[in-house]
Amino acid sequence: MRRGLTGEKIETLWGAGTGGTFWFGPDGLWPSGPSWLEVVVERCDQWLRTYGAPEPEPEPARELADTVAAEIRTMTAAVPERLDPGHAVADALLRCVQVSPDLAFRWSLRIARQRGWPLERSQYERLVALGEQFEYGEFIVSDAEYLTE
Repeated sequence: MRRGLTGEKIETLWGAGTGGTFWFGPDGLWPSGPSWLEVVVERCDQWLRTYGAPEPEPEPARELADTVAAEIRTMTAAVPERLDPGHAVADALLRCVQVSPDLAFRWSLRIARQRGWPLERSQYERLVALGEQFEYGEFIVSDAEYLTE
Protein backbone atom coordinates (compact mmCIF):
# COMPACT_ATOMS: atom_id res chain seq x y z
CA MET A 1 0.00 0.00 0.00
CA ARG A 2 2.70 2.47 0.98
CA ARG A 3 4.65 1.80 -2.19
CA GLY A 4 1.60 1.58 -4.45
CA LEU A 5 -0.04 4.94 -3.86
CA THR A 6 1.68 8.29 -4.14
CA GLY A 7 1.33 10.83 -1.38
CA GLU A 8 -0.91 12.86 -3.67
CA LYS A 9 -3.28 9.91 -4.24
CA ILE A 10 -3.46 9.13 -0.50
CA GLU A 11 -4.24 12.76 0.27
CA THR A 12 -6.85 12.95 -2.51
CA LEU A 13 -8.69 9.86 -1.26
CA TRP A 14 -8.49 10.88 2.39
CA GLY A 15 -9.65 14.42 1.65
CA ALA A 16 -12.55 13.24 -0.51
CA GLY A 17 -13.59 10.58 1.97
CA THR A 18 -13.63 12.98 4.91
CA GLY A 19 -15.38 15.80 3.11
CA GLY A 20 -12.33 18.01 3.32
CA THR A 21 -12.32 18.03 7.12
CA PHE A 22 -8.94 16.31 7.24
CA TRP A 23 -6.19 17.96 5.23
CA PHE A 24 -2.47 17.74 4.78
CA GLY A 25 0.39 20.19 4.42
CA PRO A 26 1.92 22.97 6.50
CA ASP A 27 -1.49 24.29 7.57
CA GLY A 28 -3.15 20.89 7.77
CA LEU A 29 -3.76 18.35 10.48
CA TRP A 30 -0.93 16.18 9.18
CA PRO A 31 2.26 16.92 7.19
CA SER A 32 1.56 14.47 4.35
CA GLY A 33 -0.49 11.47 3.28
CA PRO A 34 2.43 9.05 3.57
CA SER A 35 3.27 10.24 7.10
CA TRP A 36 -0.37 9.77 8.09
CA LEU A 37 -0.39 6.29 6.58
CA GLU A 38 2.75 5.45 8.59
CA VAL A 39 0.91 6.39 11.80
CA VAL A 40 -2.08 4.24 10.80
CA VAL A 41 0.24 1.28 10.12
CA GLU A 42 2.07 1.85 13.42
CA ARG A 43 -1.21 1.91 15.38
CA CYS A 44 -2.42 -1.23 13.63
CA ASP A 45 0.87 -2.96 14.42
CA GLN A 46 0.53 -1.94 18.09
CA TRP A 47 -2.99 -3.34 18.19
CA LEU A 48 -1.85 -6.62 16.60
CA ARG A 49 1.03 -6.94 19.09
CA THR A 50 -1.39 -6.42 21.97
CA TYR A 51 -4.32 -8.53 20.80
CA GLY A 52 -2.80 -10.86 18.24
CA ALA A 53 -3.56 -11.25 14.59
CA PRO A 54 -6.96 -12.57 13.57
CA GLU A 55 -7.26 -15.64 11.41
CA PRO A 56 -6.71 -14.62 7.81
CA GLU A 57 -9.84 -14.62 5.72
CA PRO A 58 -9.88 -15.65 2.08
CA GLU A 59 -9.36 -12.58 -0.04
CA PRO A 60 -11.28 -12.50 -3.31
CA ALA A 61 -10.01 -8.98 -3.93
CA ARG A 62 -7.48 -9.64 -6.69
CA GLU A 63 -9.95 -11.49 -8.87
CA LEU A 64 -12.49 -8.67 -8.39
CA ALA A 65 -10.13 -5.87 -9.47
CA ASP A 66 -11.58 -5.50 -12.97
CA THR A 67 -15.14 -5.47 -11.63
CA VAL A 68 -14.29 -2.86 -8.99
CA ALA A 69 -12.54 -0.70 -11.60
CA ALA A 70 -15.55 -0.93 -13.93
CA GLU A 71 -17.95 0.12 -11.15
CA ILE A 72 -15.70 3.03 -10.17
CA ARG A 73 -15.57 4.16 -13.80
CA THR A 74 -19.37 3.97 -14.02
CA MET A 75 -19.80 5.75 -10.70
CA THR A 76 -17.42 8.59 -11.54
CA ALA A 77 -18.39 9.04 -15.21
CA ALA A 78 -21.45 11.10 -14.30
CA VAL A 79 -19.70 13.21 -11.66
CA PRO A 80 -19.55 16.84 -12.81
CA GLU A 81 -16.10 18.41 -13.19
CA ARG A 82 -16.85 20.80 -10.32
CA LEU A 83 -17.24 17.83 -7.93
CA ASP A 84 -14.02 16.15 -9.08
CA PRO A 85 -11.74 18.72 -10.71
CA GLY A 86 -9.39 17.08 -13.18
CA HIS A 87 -10.88 13.70 -12.25
CA ALA A 88 -8.35 13.55 -9.39
CA VAL A 89 -10.59 11.42 -7.15
CA ALA A 90 -11.55 9.05 -9.98
CA ASP A 91 -7.88 8.64 -10.93
CA ALA A 92 -6.86 8.02 -7.30
CA LEU A 93 -9.59 5.40 -6.88
CA LEU A 94 -8.53 3.60 -10.06
CA ARG A 95 -4.90 3.61 -8.90
CA CYS A 96 -6.02 2.26 -5.53
CA VAL A 97 -7.74 -0.65 -7.34
CA GLN A 98 -4.31 -1.74 -8.56
CA VAL A 99 -3.00 -1.73 -4.99
CA SER A 100 -6.06 -3.05 -3.12
CA PRO A 101 -9.41 -3.59 -4.88
CA ASP A 102 -11.08 -4.05 -1.48
CA LEU A 103 -9.83 -0.71 -0.17
CA ALA A 104 -10.67 1.04 -3.46
CA PHE A 105 -14.23 -0.29 -3.32
CA ARG A 106 -14.65 0.83 0.29
CA TRP A 107 -13.22 4.27 -0.53
CA SER A 108 -15.51 4.62 -3.55
CA LEU A 109 -18.56 3.91 -1.39
CA ARG A 110 -17.45 6.33 1.31
CA ILE A 111 -16.64 9.08 -1.18
CA ALA A 112 -19.92 8.57 -3.06
CA ARG A 113 -21.82 8.99 0.23
CA GLN A 114 -19.69 11.92 1.35
CA ARG A 115 -20.06 13.78 -1.95
CA GLY A 116 -23.61 12.72 -2.77
CA TRP A 117 -22.74 11.07 -6.06
CA PRO A 118 -25.98 9.68 -7.52
CA LEU A 119 -26.30 5.98 -8.31
CA GLU A 120 -28.65 4.24 -10.70
CA ARG A 121 -30.69 1.50 -9.03
CA SER A 122 -29.09 -1.12 -11.30
CA GLN A 123 -25.61 0.02 -10.29
CA TYR A 124 -26.52 -0.02 -6.61
CA GLU A 125 -27.68 -3.63 -7.02
CA ARG A 126 -24.34 -4.50 -8.65
CA LEU A 127 -22.54 -2.81 -5.76
CA VAL A 128 -24.54 -4.88 -3.26
CA ALA A 129 -23.58 -8.06 -5.13
CA LEU A 130 -19.94 -6.96 -5.17
CA GLY A 131 -20.08 -6.28 -1.43
CA GLU A 132 -21.39 -9.81 -0.94
CA GLN A 133 -18.44 -11.17 -2.92
CA PHE A 134 -16.10 -9.27 -0.58
CA GLU A 135 -18.11 -10.74 2.32
CA TYR A 136 -18.88 -7.30 3.75
CA GLY A 137 -21.30 -6.78 6.60
CA GLU A 138 -24.81 -5.71 5.72
CA PHE A 139 -24.37 -1.94 6.11
CA ILE A 140 -21.12 -1.39 4.18
CA VAL A 141 -22.96 -1.05 0.85
CA SER A 142 -26.54 -0.51 1.99
CA ASP A 143 -25.57 2.80 3.61
CA ALA A 144 -25.30 4.15 0.04
CA GLU A 145 -28.80 3.11 -1.04
CA TYR A 146 -30.18 6.61 -0.49
CA LEU A 147 -28.01 7.77 -3.41
CA THR A 148 -30.41 5.98 -5.77
CA GLU A 149 -33.32 8.26 -4.87
